[in-house]
Amino acid sequence: MRGEGVSLSQALADTDYRAMRLHFDVHDLRRLVDSNPELLDQWARYSEDKRTAGGWYLKASDSVIGSLAETAQIRFGSVAEAVANYVIRELDFWSNIGAT
Repeated sequence: MRGEGVSLSQALADTDYRAMRLHFDVHDLRRLVDSNPELLDQWARYSEDKRTAGGWYLKASDSVIGSLAETAQIRFGSVAEAVANYVIRELDFWSNIGAT
């Protein structure tokens, strides 16, 4: 999942996520999630294990994502769709922390 001793922000910087992000969207992630269903549980566990109010959260059982900074939640038609949208928003949020 996150890797021992590596913060999410550091992992995103190390992989140059911001540059790579220009080359994929939520539809690409949805195809990846559909072909690797173990990612559903992994991202659900990641969301449950977060110890911060930043970023996004995932309620996989309800196919819902949300942000503590915003009161609205977004409901999707499937868990896979919710996870793909969650991953994009979560990684985009953390990759922009400290960005100029």
